Amino acid sequence: MANHLWYLSQELAGLALFDRSLTVDVKCKMVSALTEEGQDSPSPRAQVDLAAKEILDNKTVADFVTTTSRQIF
Repeated sequence: MANHLWYLSQELAGLALFDRSLTVDVKCKMVSALTEEGQDSPSPRAQVDLAAKEILDNKTVADFVTTTSRQIF
């Protein structure tokens, strides 16, 4: 997954709401995460500590959604 983080950003994570393969539970978490404060100038890609592989394995797309994700809409 680490090689695919180039397209996962706070702004683009909001598009996952339209993915039919995501469960309603994950989408509800994403909507809740839209109230979490994002960065003023977010990085163009997700910042994940790749040294901690078990942390990366437990992340979902909802973990990357913030108020910045609203900008795409």
